[in-house]
Amino acid sequence: MPFSVRRARPEDVFQVHRVHSSAIREGAGEWYDPEVLEVWVDAFNPESFDTNIQTMEFFVAELPDGRIGGFLALDLDAGELESMYVAPWGRGRGMGSYLLGFAEELARQRQVNELWLDSSLNAVAFYAAYGWDEKYRH
Repeated sequence: MPFSVRRARPEDVFQVHRVHSSAIREGAGEWYDPEVLEVWVDAFNPESFDTNIQTMEFFVAELPDGRIGGFLALDLDAGELESMYVAPWGRGRGMGSYLLGFAEELARQRQVNELWLDSSLNAVAFYAAYGWDEKYRH
């Protein structure tokens, strides 16, 4: 699956929201109660998207046809991988691995020595496979 990574733009808001909500509903369903999933999905606020892409390092993985298959948001001042999601149809194709490597490299370039994240239960094994420890640090 060829894709490119670029900075998020305001017009990406609805595709990013679609990736966010489908990744949660389809990827975390066996780990969390439905009510928790819906609160998590509803936490994405389209009205704050513009601010988020201006105040964070916010990138999307875009396919040649213009579809966004994943995204990541970093707060490098805090050393936090704020969020990273891949659409269900993009899983197992290297997109998550690439985005994580991209985040780590960007942190190195900005001389951020440690990244941390608050991982969902369904993603713990993914991060552990890339050397993130039990505190989800790398």
